Order: sequence, then structure tokens, then C-alpha cells
Amino acid sequence: MNTPHRHVLALLGALVLASTPSWAATVVYQNDFNSPVGWTDMSGNGTGISFTPVNTLYGSAFQQTFTVETIKIAGNANYSDPSGTGGAYSLGMLASAQNDLLSLTFNASGLAFVNVKMDFAGMGPVACPQCGGPFAFAGEIPIFDFSLYDTPSGAFVMGSPGTQLSTGALIGTVIASTTTLGWDTGTVSLATTGTTNGQVTLLIDLRAGFGFAGYAAFDNLVIASSDKPGDITPAPATVAEPSTAALVAMAAFACLMGTRRARRSL
Repeated sequence: MNTPHRHVLALLGALVLASTPSWAATVVYQNDFNSPVGWTDMSGNGTGISFTPVNTLYGSAFQQTFTVETIKIAGNANYSDPSGTGGAYSLGMLASAQNDLLSLTFNASGLAFVNVKMDFAGMGPVACPQCGGPFAFAGEIPIFDFSLYDTPSGAFVMGSPGTQLSTGALIGTVIASTTTLGWDTGTVSLATTGTTNGQVTLLIDLRAGFGFAGYAAFDNLVIASSDKPGDITPAPATVAEPSTAALVAMAAFACLMGTRRARRSL
């Protein structure tokens, strides 16, 4: 191969590498929980809460212990959501009274991290007065724990979760009011190191204990696997940006001109 062609091919290779991100997120699950199918108030006292399983309302593939309620936020006279972060509905979890758990099993695609982003807020006793508490009170802090487990068979068992790969937590701010929802937003990154075949399970748990919110809501959940910690943004379509496309065109033109000059010199 003559020298002009070698230089042009090298340039083209460099351009392709420059235009290809070294990491890319794959969104595994995303939901704002605003469109439950068949939601009905099952509280018996008008507090706007449903005990119907998450999978039934949202067509998801979660496993859960106890209820993991779906709370109606919009139009609920018990709560004020001035930021509108919660939208129409949110999911609610008890900490120690029942220890609600929610898990999702998926393939992490051989990527290094599972990143979880969500909004969360402590909620006062009116969220579920019949659940028995304990509940969040002013001065407490909502804390969600996350665990990533190796699940090579694809079948996760709550009581026997298998090998734990990594853990993380999202810690909110002090609850100023149990009737006004003060949302926190956070992202936690869990390493997939040690996975057998890429099949993993994410377990979400509201932490129990003195000083922690006994009841909390979370919303706008995004779960993504990526080689970059904290990243939840899918990779763009593999279409060259205008600047890159222009450089590729210039390289092709240089190749053509180099070929013509080589022919004239023969």
C-alpha cells in the first residue's frame, strides 16, 4: 500500500476512535410511576394508597416482599408537593415494621457498574396509618440501601439472595415537614465485579433504625449499566457528528487526490 493511503487510513481510524465513546450506558429500567393500570384507593380512609403489587400496576418484572405501596400524590389532601417532583403517583416503602423490599433481575451486559438514580422523600404517618409504623417524623433522615447480587441462573430468591457483589446508599436531608414532600435526588453506583455471566439483581431497601425514616417514597427511578460510575445516559445513535463527518469527507478527498497524484507519477 502506498504512503498516502496508509496516512489516510490511519486518520480515518483515529477519527472513528475519537467519535466512539469509551463508555456507554444501557438503561435497564425507567419509570416515573405516573401511569399505574387499575389503581384504586385501598386504604379505607381516603389516604390515597394502593397495596396492589408493583408488577400488576406497572407491568414490571420486580420481586417484592410485603406491599411496596403506590401512593397517589396529585390531589392527595394529606400531602403538599410544591416542586411537583412526585407527579401523580409514587412508590412507598416501610422500613422495619414489615421491611418492604423490591428487587429487579437483569443482564448488566458485561459493564462495570449498575447506576441507580431516583428521587426520594420521607413521609409522615398519614401515608399509611393502618400499616402500624414506625413512620417518618420531622428531624429524621430517609436512607435507602442498595445491594447488587450475582444471579447467574436469572432466578433471584429473596430469602437466599446468593453472592453480594457491592452495596451503596442514598442519604436524604433532614425531614422538615411530614406533610410537605421535600425530595432529594441521588445516584448510587454499584460495581459488577465478580459477576458470573452478567446476570445480576438489584435490591432496594429502606433502612430501618432509630433516627431513620420509617416510611418513605421514591420516584423517577432510572437503572442503567455502564462502564462509567454514575452514568445513566444512553449512548447516542452511531451517527457521526457534523464536525466528524466533515473530517471524514476531507480524509476521503485527500485519499482521492493522493491516488491521482500517484497515477500521474507512473
